[in-house]
Amino acid sequence: MLHLISLEKAVFHHTYHKCMTLYYTKVLKELREIFPEIQIHWTGPYKGKAQPFTRVKPLARIMICSSDTECSLGLAKLTNPASHFIRDPRDMVVSGYYYHLRCIEHWVIDPNFPWHQLDGFHRKLPKRMSYQEFLKTLDRESGMILELIRYQDSFRHMLEWDYQNPCVMEMKYEDIIGHEGECFERLFKHYGFDTQIACKAAEIAEWHSLKNMKGYWDHIRDGSVRQWKTEFTPLIVDVFKEVWRSSHQITV
Repeated sequence: MLHLISLEKAVFHHTYHKCMTLYYTKVLKELREIFPEIQIHWTGPYKGKAQPFTRVKPLARIMICSSDTECSLGLAKLTNPASHFIRDPRDMVVSGYYYHLRCIEHWVIDPNFPWHQLDGFHRKLPKRMSYQEFLKTLDRESGMILELIRYQDSFRHMLEWDYQNPCVMEMKYEDIIGHEGECFERLFKHYGFDTQIACKAAEIAEWHSLKNMKGYWDHIRDGSVRQWKTEFTPLIVDVFKEVWRSSHQITV
């Protein structure tokens, strides 16, 4: 997919589902309203939302890559400025479970969900039923195990990622929460934007921070860290260890 965009002024951001994707996009979209020469491009399942501004000379193109795209791992090999957000995968599972019970994303409510991709689940999977519909038939424990199975590709990408690339700014969800403005100012300076744009990005990020939006933005259910401590049962912990078996980065 990388050949579809000029790399000369491209900035890349790699993320995972339930790892500040909507928050990051919200900051970018508001920043683009002030500086319309900044273009935003999505890859993966969100690529239909790409909104290039072809009538102005681009200041920069920001390519947002999800973990299921062909450029995901290649991103770490680029020399362009880039960023990579990660989150405790156990909290991604918890957040994903509760979000998918109520969200209206197309893939979640599509009755043609590709169930063959989740063959590792311990219960019989439906042949024609949306992901959300089936998730609602499960108890919380089974539902989170289903989420764990669904997240396997994201976990693999996190494990295979090159965390030593100096062109990529690595940021943890746990470090960003509570310091959103500061983190986004550093992020946009790393991208190569001037102080004016970096400070405006910081201002927008702080405005939409967890402490300001919790209770006002219905997308946010909790947002706190280490939710898995009270949500995971011993069985979920065992399944997580199995799914994350090649990782020595997290001690359960």
